[in-house]
Amino acid sequence: MALNALTKLGPNSLPPKLSVDELNVAGITTSGSAVVTGVTTSGAFHGNLVGSVSGGNLDGNATGLTGSPDINVGTVVASGSISGGFIGNLTGDVTGNVTGNASGLSGTPNITVGTVNGNLSGNVTGDVVGNVTGNLTGVASSATALIDGANILTGNISPARIPTLNQSTSGTSAGLTGVPSIAITNLTGVAATFTGSVSVGGTLTYDDVTNIDSVGLITARSGIKVTSGSITIGSNSDLQIYHNPSTNHSYIDETGSGNLYIRNGSKNSIFARTDGEVILYNNDSNKLETTESGVIVSGVCTATSFVGSGASLTDLPAGGNSVDLVADGAITAATPVIVTNTGKAKAIGEETTIANPPSCPDQGGSRLYFSNSFERPSSDYGADTPNNLSTGLTLNCWRETDGHIRGRFTHWTSDSGFTGGFGTMTITSSGNAYGGLPIRVKYVGEGYWIVIWSTGVQGNGSTPVKCRTVRHNGDLGVENTLHSQTCGGGYFDAVRITDTRTVVTWRQLGNGSLYGNDQSVLRVLDWTGSGTSRTFSGGTDFTGMGASVGAGQLPSIAYDSTNDKVIIMNWVSGDQKVRVGTLSGATGAGTITWGTVGVVATGASQGSVTYDATNNKIVCIWKNGPTNTTEPLWAATIQTGSSHNEVSIGTASSSGFSQTPDGTNSTCVTAEGLFVRGAINNLAGYLKCLTVDGININWQGGSTLMTANSNNGSTSDSAYPNVNYNSIKKRIELMREATTPNDIYGSQASTVQITTNVSTNNCIGFVEDAVADGATGTVKLVGNTIDGYTSLTIGDTYWVQNDGTIGGGAATSQAGFVAISSTKGIIFT
Repeated sequence: MALNALTKLGPNSLPPKLSVDELNVAGITTSGSAVVTGVTTSGAFHGNLVGSVSGGNLDGNATGLTGSPDINVGTVVASGSISGGFIGNLTGDVTGNVTGNASGLSGTPNITVGTVNGNLSGNVTGDVVGNVTGNLTGVASSATALIDGANILTGNISPARIPTLNQSTSGTSAGLTGVPSIAITNLTGVAATFTGSVSVGGTLTYDDVTNIDSVGLITARSGIKVTSGSITIGSNSDLQIYHNPSTNHSYIDETGSGNLYIRNGSKNSIFARTDGEVILYNNDSNKLETTESGVIVSGVCTATSFVGSGASLTDLPAGGNSVDLVADGAITAATPVIVTNTGKAKAIGEETTIANPPSCPDQGGSRLYFSNSFERPSSDYGADTPNNLSTGLTLNCWRETDGHIRGRFTHWTSDSGFTGGFGTMTITSSGNAYGGLPIRVKYVGEGYWIVIWSTGVQGNGSTPVKCRTVRHNGDLGVENTLHSQTCGGGYFDAVRITDTRTVVTWRQLGNGSLYGNDQSVLRVLDWTGSGTSRTFSGGTDFTGMGASVGAGQLPSIAYDSTNDKVIIMNWVSGDQKVRVGTLSGATGAGTITWGTVGVVATGASQGSVTYDATNNKIVCIWKNGPTNTTEPLWAATIQTGSSHNEVSIGTASSSGFSQTPDGTNSTCVTAEGLFVRGAINNLAGYLKCLTVDGININWQGGSTLMTANSNNGSTSDSAYPNVNYNSIKKRIELMREATTPNDIYGSQASTVQITTNVSTNNCIGFVEDAVADGATGTVKLVGNTIDGYTSLTIGDTYWVQNDGTIGGGAATSQAGFVAISSTKGIIFT
């Protein structure tokens, strides 16, 4: 039966099979069951259906259904309970209980459940009362009673939520803070830092550990056991303590450059020097010392017996081997002494006194050079020349008729001789040295001499003054024009200020010169370069006296190093005058500021000024008359000051010894303060000497003849003497021209007399410790040991020398000692 529309208004029974398009039922109430089979509707069913509906499917909406039908639905909207199974999607809220299984749930519903079996991937906001057998990967921020949580992987657990953590932790515990007490069975880690105490009850084993670094003390209650290897101490592992199991020996090694000390507190017990002695101490006092040849025992050596021969034992004292004496004068340590006639101990030494007059052992001297065309020699001595420190070196120069300046070095070979075997040098680059005018040689330091010569008398650019240096090895420096302007001339002198600064002076010649004929001119030279490149830069030429100086007169210049003053002496209008100036100016710009001119002597000539740097004395010496006369030598002291350029002149004193016209103004001074003038008297060469007491001149009574038995067998063939002081040998050199024939000769004289207070047998022993004058000291006698020397050769004999030193060769004294170590010897007489 098919109906397009059926409206049932009453209680009728329907046919067995009814197909309707739409069924509307209204007002039907039934308390029984309505069994409908085979009903198919494609439309809607409206109204309440009370009772059971079994069989078939309900494909539309079933609003208000009760009972427990099995219904396949799309969307279920219900306010009651569903007690059966529910298959399908539930998109609304479920506020009641679900007692069955809810498999396949998806989305994010809020569900209150009892037991959850399976994985829970959403959030749980309520309490979880049961067990969680799976993993909890979210955040349990409100959990209060987690029990037996084996794997809590990440995140923070609030300390208030963890009363006691007493479960196993098999993973890592990174970032633990606080002060927990942790009992650990096995601890494995890469590194650990403990700021408090660490107690280890069992065995602490270090596997594969090279170094254990502790910033504090390491205390081992039961000792330290090193089964192999060594205990090494020091940043360079210098000290090692170890045992050699193969030999069963034990060792203490000092492997560094230092020595080994074994001490009791601060006191030495044993000292062992690397490659040296071993010393045993008693209460820090040296008692036994080994040496290269044996041992030294300090104090009493007691032996119960002696085995061996005593035949080689010497110098055994019969009784005591020292004596206490009062010192006559201060005695330095390790010094031999004599006993004076007052019963005091006095140091052995030499007394040096100035020779009065100097003695010349060979007045003929040494022939240093010969030439028929030789004239006007000049020389100077250099004490600090590098290749002749034991003898010094003297440069001698002269002019020959070919217009060249030549030179030759000489040095001391004995107290009566020189050597001239150095070969002759040609100083000038061209033969333009002017004949008849003197040349000048001066030592200027660092192994260099300056040689100055004139090329003419016109005093202009066509006849300049020339100079160059000569080095101790023969190197010739740059040949320079001495003056900076048209100031040519002759008659020269120079003085060394420092090793690199020199002041030179000369007398202008010719009317074409800058300052006029016969003016005194100076220039400051500053040296640079070395050897063949030695040259100078200089300031502008300037005048010295400010007036004409005498024709044919040699100037003289000196340097007062104490007051930093330059002193010049010239012949001016027949008088000998001096002037003092202050040197100033940078390199290449030196100049002198002068004070007032002082008159030393009137009607005098051939003056010289010389400074004694050792005793701070300045002496002027002159001939008391014109150059071409024979007149006595006079002298006076002058005084300068550091704060001014004025000069004070002392009282003049005559020597009584006359100088003839063939002399010069050459003067020198010794270290002992002996001023020496080279003089010619009747063509014989002499030394005339003086000393200074305060500001007073003391001439020596005699003079020293230096030229007897020269080449022609006569004493009267000498001219143009030059005197130099050999400070190393304490001797005066006199170099002069022998006029027949033209040769250079050199002779020398001793300037001091040396005496000693030691004789053959008056040395009684040695003072080991210094003793002050008038104090009592111990003198060690024969058989005793003397210590305090250096570099002794063990077994060698050392003799007391005349000056109180010790030496390998026997001297006046027969006393000395045999070295038993590098610093010590056994005394003998």
